[in-house]
Amino acid sequence: MSRYAEVITKIKDQGLLCAALTQMGFHEVESHVQAQTLFGYHGDARNERAEVIIRRQYIGSASNDIGFVRDKATGVFKAIISDFDRSSKHYNNEWLGKLNQAYVEQDQMAIAKERGLAFIGREVQSNGAVTLLFALDEPEADELAAKTNLWSTL
Repeated sequence: MSRYAEVITKIKDQGLLCAALTQMGFHEVESHVQAQTLFGYHGDARNERAEVIIRRQYIGSASNDIGFVRDKATGVFKAIISDFDRSSKHYNNEWLGKLNQAYVEQDQMAIAKERGLAFIGREVQSNGAVTLLFALDEPEADELAAKTNLWSTL
């Protein structure tokens, strides 16, 4: 039985965490109000519980569930990943860094949407930096164009 380790993240929003995991290719992500039991690779119930869970069958046949539990004091999620999965399945600090990047992208897309922008693409620069591309949504673009024409005639 592989021991679970808790790793503190910078992630605070449960919905954006789930969206980031989906962006990374996990299409079966559980999200719960109350923390649920994690299971080991034999299907055995473990003591660890989490609000966001990727079940082992979506990670690999010899894997354990991966979970994220909210720290009640700080509101930040902690990743709960077995030692086996951290070492042999590459769900390590590098993977958590990629998850954090996806989380930041999801956060920026949500902010842009609130401001009337539509996500149109993502570019990765040669140095690894990511640029998110946005455009005005059609109704907002038409409204802005109408205001611009009105202002130009004043």
